[in-house]
Amino acid sequence: MSPLLPDRASLTASALCAAVLLLASLASQGECQATAPPGVRCSTYKNCDGCVPHAKCLWCFATNNCTDYPVTWLLPPASLCPLSQARWGVCW
Repeated sequence: MSPLLPDRASLTASALCAAVLLLASLASQGECQATAPPGVRCSTYKNCDGCVPHAKCLWCFATNNCTDYPVTWLLPPASLCPLSQARWGVCW
């Protein structure tokens, strides 16, 4: 065997490591965004800290309410909440 070519054992170990890293990264992605439990409306959350951890919810400081994020829009329309007052993901 050529000294420049890796042997079968090191190829197998490399493939195994790559597979473990791939599975770990896929598993951790599921923990990144929280969603409201099924049946819970965003309007039930009464403060920003309770509202914004849920990916489908938007907090508006102008109206002090939590509402469903308008997924058909990239940014929430001003009729829902002025952009400077809208929060999703974080309250700051």
